[in-house]
Amino acid sequence: TAQKRVALTAASLPTSTPTYRSIAWIDLADFLASDHTNWNKYDLNNYICLDFAVDLVENSRKQNIQAWIVGVDFTNGETGHAFVAFETSDRGIIYVEPQGDNTYSNVTVGNPLCDDWGKYECMGVIKSLKYYLQCDHKHYCTEYTP
Repeated sequence: TAQKRVALTAASLPTSTPTYRSIAWIDLADFLASDHTNWNKYDLNNYICLDFAVDLVENSRKQNIQAWIVGVDFTNGETGHAFVAFETSDRGIIYVEPQGDNTYSNVTVGNPLCDDWGKYECMGVIKSLKYYLQCDHKHYCTEYTP
């Protein structure tokens, strides 16, 4: 019997659901040390905090590491900020500033956003938090509930 061949295009293939590996804190630290998103240059008109976060999330997913973007607004009306969250097997959710690879521990509404290392000045008191599964460089985002 003759077999019929069908050409499969990207549009006809089912979309696979990514499988992320569980990582420990040390694995996250190793990933951050090898990732160079923080080497990118901040440019108020072209490459801002959300762009750093987009790139770090994309790079982590290439390594099968789950990450999502966190957006915060501040009570004083200052411009909000974006950074990245990673789930670790031994320390829970770790919040990472993709511009410097430093971390935030106390990311809660009503608390100031201050890095754990005291390297940067606190940004303001968190008014609201939003989580995004993914965003693009046009700043279109898909909300996420971790």
